[in-house]
Amino acid sequence: MPPRHDNRRNAAGGDNNGNDVPPYMQQLLQGQAQLIQLLVQNQNNNNNNNNPPPPPQVDMLTRLLRLNPQRFSCSPEPIVADDWLRAVNRNLETVGCTDAERVRFASHLLEGPPAAWWDNYLVTYPIATITWPQFQDAFRAAHVSAGAMSLKKKEFRSLRQGGHTVNVYVEEFNNLARYAPNDVNTDAARQEKFLEGLNDEFSLQLTVATFRNCQDLIDKAIVLEESNMP
Repeated sequence: MPPRHDNRRNAAGGDNNGNDVPPYMQQLLQGQAQLIQLLVQNQNNNNNNNNPPPPPQVDMLTRLLRLNPQRFSCSPEPIVADDWLRAVNRNLETVGCTDAERVRFASHLLEGPPAAWWDNYLVTYPIATITWPQFQDAFRAAHVSAGAMSLKKKEFRSLRQGGHTVNVYVEEFNNLARYAPNDVNTDAARQEKFLEGLNDEFSLQLTVATFRNCQDLIDKAIVLEESNMP
């Protein structure tokens, strides 16, 4: 007998040889695939939200300028140039500049004759080769000469009140004392040097007294002077 072909469909509507997927199974598989795709997409979105974008590149010069660093033009007082260099160095350390950035940024703050000095310096030394210690040494040699500092130290050591008021003497004392820090490195030494420069009419009366600090001595000297005024 010839083989009999069974054309009957199974209850689900598919062929009984398993080659055809029933329609309801196709819909179920498609729904599962879409669900998995949504879950993966949500997971990726959550991961992106948990990882913040990388920070923008830091502009070191902008950070430095936010500290309002003082510019340097020129000053007859060598200590002013030295003070400027120390202050700028502190700002550069705060910002976290590299040595190369320190050279560029510090020179950016020069104006007038110091800026002209720097332009001439670059003729001999390309900026890419200049280290921060080299910049400081060159700046001090040009604007904080050892000779000028020595003269100011001698001026402090020979300072006397003379015909000036105590207030004027105090102002000059404080200004010149910066050139001789080792001479007034303790409060006791500062008091002794201050009394040494006062006029005898005041120093003789104040020498026998005791003061809490040098500022107390200065205040007493001012009061004493006022009490002796006609």
